[in-house]
Amino acid sequence: MKRRFSPGSSGAVSRARVDVDYGARDHPHVKSPGRAHAHAHLPTGPVTFLFTDIEGSTRLSQELGEAYLEAIGRHHALLRAAIADGGGIEVSTEGDAFFAVFTDALGAVLVAAVAQRALAHEPWPGDASLRVRMGLHTGIAHLGGDDYAGVEVNRAARIAAAGHGGQVLVSASTAEQVAGTLPAELGLRDLGAIMLKDFDAPQRVTQLEVAGLPQAFPPLRAPRPGSLPQPLTSFLGREEVERAVRLVRRERLLTLTGPGGTGKTRISIEAARQLQPEFPGGAWFVPLETIRDPDLVLPQVADQLGLVTTRGRPLHTVVAEAITDTPTLLILDNLEQVVAIGPELVRLLEHAPGLRVLASSREPLRVDGEQELPVPVLDGSLAVELFIDRARRVRPGFTPDTAERDQLRDLVERLDRLPLAIELAAARARRLGVAAIAEQVRASLVELDSGRRDASARQRTLRGAVAWSRDLLSPDERRTFDRFAVFAGGCAFGLMADVVDPGRPARAVLDDIEALADKSLLDIREGPDDEPRARMLETIHAFAAERFEADPEAALVRERHARRLLSFCEEIEPELTGERSDVALARMEAEHDNVRAALDWALVHEPAVGLRIGGAVWRFWQQRTHLEEGQRRLEELFEVAGEQTERYALGRGSTALGSVRYWQGDYPAAQAAYERAVEHYRAVGHRAALAGALYDLSYPVAFLGDEARAAQLNEESLRVFEAIGDEAGVALVKEVQAMLSTMSGDFELAAAPQREVVRYWRARGGLFRLSDSLSMLALIEIRLGHIPEAHGLLEEMREVQRRIRDRSSLAGALEVRALVAFAEGDPETAALCLGAVQGMRDRSPNMLVPSEVLGFYDPADGLQEALGERFEALVEAGRSMDPEEVFLTDGLAAHVV
Repeated sequence: MKRRFSPGSSGAVSRARVDVDYGARDHPHVKSPGRAHAHAHLPTGPVTFLFTDIEGSTRLSQELGEAYLEAIGRHHALLRAAIADGGGIEVSTEGDAFFAVFTDALGAVLVAAVAQRALAHEPWPGDASLRVRMGLHTGIAHLGGDDYAGVEVNRAARIAAAGHGGQVLVSASTAEQVAGTLPAELGLRDLGAIMLKDFDAPQRVTQLEVAGLPQAFPPLRAPRPGSLPQPLTSFLGREEVERAVRLVRRERLLTLTGPGGTGKTRISIEAARQLQPEFPGGAWFVPLETIRDPDLVLPQVADQLGLVTTRGRPLHTVVAEAITDTPTLLILDNLEQVVAIGPELVRLLEHAPGLRVLASSREPLRVDGEQELPVPVLDGSLAVELFIDRARRVRPGFTPDTAERDQLRDLVERLDRLPLAIELAAARARRLGVAAIAEQVRASLVELDSGRRDASARQRTLRGAVAWSRDLLSPDERRTFDRFAVFAGGCAFGLMADVVDPGRPARAVLDDIEALADKSLLDIREGPDDEPRARMLETIHAFAAERFEADPEAALVRERHARRLLSFCEEIEPELTGERSDVALARMEAEHDNVRAALDWALVHEPAVGLRIGGAVWRFWQQRTHLEEGQRRLEELFEVAGEQTERYALGRGSTALGSVRYWQGDYPAAQAAYERAVEHYRAVGHRAALAGALYDLSYPVAFLGDEARAAQLNEESLRVFEAIGDEAGVALVKEVQAMLSTMSGDFELAAAPQREVVRYWRARGGLFRLSDSLSMLALIEIRLGHIPEAHGLLEEMREVQRRIRDRSSLAGALEVRALVAFAEGDPETAALCLGAVQGMRDRSPNMLVPSEVLGFYDPADGLQEALGERFEALVEAGRSMDPEEVFLTDGLAAHVV
């Protein structure tokens, strides 16, 4: 479906019994089938999972020797007795790890407390300290064969793994279940959100505090939400990091300043890493080296934070409302080319009291409240140690003698002790000795001093180091180095050869890339779908760009770049809604700056290329909330496209423009653009594109009130899809049929085709389409009174959303969750969901939701009756929350109620 909107009682638990026989099944390295298999069946539906394991069990077994078997046996006995007394079921035991399940969340929490008390007071052999970490999570249990399977079990296990020995971590859903019912000796302390392995969305956890037991533990074994890069090399220069940490704690806007190559970015990352535990809202790294337009800075911030950026209120308001007073750290890297963003940052800080900004720039922002921290070059001894450390990465065992250390001191002084310049020189230690490196650097700098004098001494030094490194390359490597500058933000290996030098074998170009990486002139890392990506530091990229301008083929290289990006976008287009759409979206995200560069070229040289790119990537713009940028770029391309522009490209561009306007809720503009697309496709006789355009057009036509014409368009689209054998197209049309039946109030008639559509997308594996179709079917099932079926569809929608992170569909998804929660007796969650929908409408006033366009009832009246005065407060709370968090968070009401 094309969506219709834009964007048992536990009782008292006794102390565990210990008089249990220790059999072979309890040996720490023997997997037990578990006690649960003695039961007729494992419970399904809402349950609470408990995972436990011993911290440092390997070390403990080495310390205790044979006594470890006795200790592990008593550990097993204590846990089994506590689980049994608390009404739990032991699902399985593997080594020192237990997995149990409870039908009562409070009982599970009490068992964890009793077990920790018993373990703490047990006299262990050899006065050992046996510390067990535990994790509790309440969710819907599903069986896979004779055991549990599914995401909720994995979530519980990951929560347990994030803790420390003696600590009990409790998920948000479990905390909600037991809030207000715990005995006086137990309490819950909110630890904020963490990122769990294999889970994209942050997970909020609390700590169970048991009177008389330790309550202070190290930071959790899971990162806070955020996006800090993972450097591949060691860091030298702790003093500057400590200064930055102190200032961030004191000031709300800190700017690290200094010339390129002084290590500002690395200091920012290391400082943020130390500060991360102090920021429950996360530490978010926002790279800006490819951004030249200040208007794109806040969209880049919102994108990193995962926020919806639709038309409506100013972006600083949207970002501020997502942060509010939650301590959050933004690391804005390479801000010098967009310093005009300063006043907007000040407004953002004024509206978000929990926010602090750590920026790096070659010059200060010069705004109120800014604290500048100039980053000096390294001191002499540290500069020498940096050279040695980096040289050992290319020549293990590198150990300079006394004479070489004297040469190194002279060398780093000539390089002005700039970290980047030193690293470039050290990369040559693979084949050259210190004396040879020093001589080549000396010659390069002398030559440079006789040339450019408009740069500072340090800038000349850095340019000299880069120039020297380039001069030592082979002719082919130099050409590859220069032409790599055409790529914005780096690129995947598969895109390089056709752009850099199509006359040479692709393998030869990639060999050049690897040689440049060996010499520290660029960096290679694994990208989406395990495809390597290469990128240059901005300082090196700027030098390469200067050299590229002197290339007589520069214009041809730029054209090849734009055409290669066009082919990349058209190749990946079907994958954006396919089985691996999550991977396809990540690949598009990685190349987005290159797409922007290709569109810039097309705007000047060949609009048809840009219109075709827009036709291929609009789904990415939609799902990653770049709709405003997409609209602007498409409208600019249409302004310069003339009558000579090929009609197929005009059709592709019209489809894209209609789609981005549709997802912004501007149905008249969408209808006009889609009608132009139909006209262009009829003229060129492209049947598949025509069928798709007719299908697209049927939606705004229907939502603007002409359901009869929408049905006619749909019938024509179906005839074409059937004629060309396009099964996916037929499924899309059937969904329109279900939608039109729904709009007329015939939900029974709508159900059959929509169930068929869902079955098709499940079998086909198209995650985006499946998510869309599940939403429609869930709403139909709710209207038919099939609440359990709707609940199952909702859970499936949430799992798909965790994979593809499609924020454009959240309004409908939130209404589904609100309706299901209300029907299941959870009015608090329903009100929060309605508030989140209203928050989206604040940002996109034209947006329509299913309750309006599909004839569904609005549950607001019933919720007001159920909640009384609390209704408005809950709606307002949901209104200010991240809509994706509202949709995905288990135990949502526990965060607010």
